[in-house]
Amino acid sequence: MNAMIAVLAGLSLACALLSGGFSRRLTVTQKARERPPRKPLKLPKRHDIDLGVLASEVATRLRAGMGVERAWRLSLERSGLPERVPVLDRQGTPRVLVELENQVGLVAEVRAFLTGAPRISHLTRVALPSLLAATRLTWQTGAPMADVLDECAEGLTEAGEAQSAREIALQGPKSTATMLAWLPLVGLGLGIMMRVDPLGFLLGSGLGRIFLAAGIACEILGLVIVRKMVRTAQTEGAIGRQS
Repeated sequence: MNAMIAVLAGLSLACALLSGGFSRRLTVTQKARERPPRKPLKLPKRHDIDLGVLASEVATRLRAGMGVERAWRLSLERSGLPERVPVLDRQGTPRVLVELENQVGLVAEVRAFLTGAPRISHLTRVALPSLLAATRLTWQTGAPMADVLDECAEGLTEAGEAQSAREIALQGPKSTATMLAWLPLVGLGLGIMMRVDPLGFLLGSGLGRIFLAAGIACEILGLVIVRKMVRTAQTEGAIGRQS
């Protein structure tokens, strides 16, 4: 009799454990099903665009029989640019590329950073007017857009390679100019470490104030001149440069 009771108690315990494990697995499965889907990854706000590849892709889609607006929309979406409705403006150019072309200057860069708008590098900005001019030409004259974009893509690729080589060559002068710009502050720091008190001389005497004002003026003038020289070297002979 005692053996029978022990067997029944063991069977009851086993059934309880099995039912508890099944309910736990069911709860885990339900939680997995109720888990919200992962958010899609977003491209960084600053990303460069290969305009030559973009133009070739649009030309390929046009030759495949796709409409102009749809070809631009799919190609711009693949490049990571936001969609605009309508995609093209009245001159037949993509609106998002026109917005990027008008994004010039520090104020526009800060506004784009605060609003989360896409931003492009200087290399792309230099070549962008050529692509926009090609799209306007084909829209206004009725020329075959695929052929014009293929020719434009070849020119943009060559210009991009030349611009990249120009940027690499300018890295040395830019680094030297940056190092020279920091030299006055380094000199002040060394003077303070040697207990010469350069700040006392520059701020506590009339002659020191004259030297300080002249030094600041020369520093600003040098930075402006170097920046202008670098900008001229970056854009000289580049495709899309406006003289």
